[in-house]
Amino acid sequence: MTPPKAISLKLVPTRRTQVMDVVSAMESQSNGVLTPYQKLLYCSMHTTAGYLDPVMAAKLEDRRDAVEAVVQSAKRLFPSGAPYWHDRMHLRSELSDEQKLREPHNADSHLVYISMGLGSAVTYDNDPERSVFFVDLDGTCNGLHRQRRSVIVGYNTQECVHEVTVDMPMPDKPVVSVNLADLMHRSDFDLESLLVRHRVRAGTVVLMLGDDEEHVGLTVNEFEPLLIENDLAGVLDNPIHYMKKEAQGIVQDPRSLPKRAKKYLTHDLMQIINEIVATVGRHTSILHRVIERLGRSTPYLERVIEYVATTSASRWMGLNRSISLLAGDLDEGGDRGLVMGTYQSPILIQWRRPQVPSRKIRVQLMRFA
Repeated sequence: MTPPKAISLKLVPTRRTQVMDVVSAMESQSNGVLTPYQKLLYCSMHTTAGYLDPVMAAKLEDRRDAVEAVVQSAKRLFPSGAPYWHDRMHLRSELSDEQKLREPHNADSHLVYISMGLGSAVTYDNDPERSVFFVDLDGTCNGLHRQRRSVIVGYNTQECVHEVTVDMPMPDKPVVSVNLADLMHRSDFDLESLLVRHRVRAGTVVLMLGDDEEHVGLTVNEFEPLLIENDLAGVLDNPIHYMKKEAQGIVQDPRSLPKRAKKYLTHDLMQIINEIVATVGRHTSILHRVIERLGRSTPYLERVIEYVATTSASRWMGLNRSISLLAGDLDEGGDRGLVMGTYQSPILIQWRRPQVPSRKIRVQLMRFA
């Protein structure tokens, strides 16, 4: 039996926003050691660069230009340079004065990552003819090119060796985000002990929402208070909050609003909804009708945006029902646990209160073979 094999993949983006097909880079850097395996898990170590889910890639016909169009649409919802809380360095108490000078202003990249449902760990069939897209949303900063690292694991089969269902208590707020990292240290799911007991050299921890859970999703990103509690919460409450900031110049001249408002709605908002929402398979017929009706009858863009930007619109976001986290002892004798980047955390995101004060999450440990 061939044991799983892991390699490190290094990428250097040439632009801030870049969609890269990593198959050729993976083949050249792996020296063919992954060729025998049926499955490849691609794991990004970053919170502003991740992998496109294979299901979404298939909907886009594995075309780079189609992926780039979706990325650009998402970036219009979260424009660079908008007044994000995460980018107000004087409020970032966890950073030193020197770090505040170097820290990138990249809240828009985090929000695009989350909204597109990009994955930190996704699995593809090992098919050299199929593209695997790495989407970098913050590849350059102050003229410097970032060094991006991924881990790619080849395996043939997987099996679930341990599973628990957790009742996660939720704060008494409609819009809230919860860091799920502590799930790995529960008495019934102590990850380090489980990896030893079940001899898991490589595998995944899979977090899945219960079938009845609504108005909630999962992602992997940076659990930074200003980003999560201010920017992300604001977007969930008003999905075009930051896009609206860019529209302020239009509302300053009321006499020019009717035609421009209608053009703005029908072109930008409908374009975004068609490109993103339809792509990820969300139901948006009600939102479509609201926008179409208001685009014909409401003369003021400000009123249109306020009316459309309700919590129900949050459903367009590409949040996942499940996420996978790479786990194991890939260095053979090194540290056992989750294989994650410094700033990565599994996060539960809720935009409406559940009927009971908790959420059910199923946690599985999968072993690769």
